[in-house]
Amino acid sequence: MSRRIEIKRIGPGSSVQDMGRRGYLAQGLSRGGAADRLALLEGAALLDQPTDCAALELTAAGAVLSFDAPTRIALTGAPMPARLGDQALVWNASHAVPAGGVLTLGPVQRGVFAYLHVGGGIDRDSFVAMRTERDASLKMPRLIIPSLQVNMRAGTVPVDEAGNAVLKVPLNKL
Repeated sequence: MSRRIEIKRIGPGSSVQDMGRRGYLAQGLSRGGAADRLALLEGAALLDQPTDCAALELTAAGAVLSFDAPTRIALTGAPMPARLGDQALVWNASHAVPAGGVLTLGPVQRGVFAYLHVGGGIDRDSFVAMRTERDASLKMPRLIIPSLQVNMRAGTVPVDEAGNAVLKVPLNKL
């Protein structure tokens, strides 16, 4: 049986992050990963799990999440007011969440990124599959064409052979 966490509300810019990928800088790829690697390591230690486990990186706005199965979590990084139902939770600690539990995280009190770690880790393959399936069902954003950005080549609009300024928009690709 797989556990599910339903995200009822979450701040913009929140994402699932791990320790990133080393060894690709020569190919132009930065390491990426969590902004606060120490907080990621602290969460792994609190849950006694491998240090390469991913966590939910939360931005300053907080989140509301519900759990469909008993789950052990850890809260690290920038402190947020945390409540499980009507019970206040301590930061930089692990907590047992019962099935049906609702976790409410308020805005960051100091710092930028907070982390919600899930005991047993976040299954990256399931997460990617869920996102791929969901994204395939989304319609093209209606404002995509008006907001297309153009490479202005250091302030000059591209020109065709006759010297006319042109913008090519691949409408058949949208």
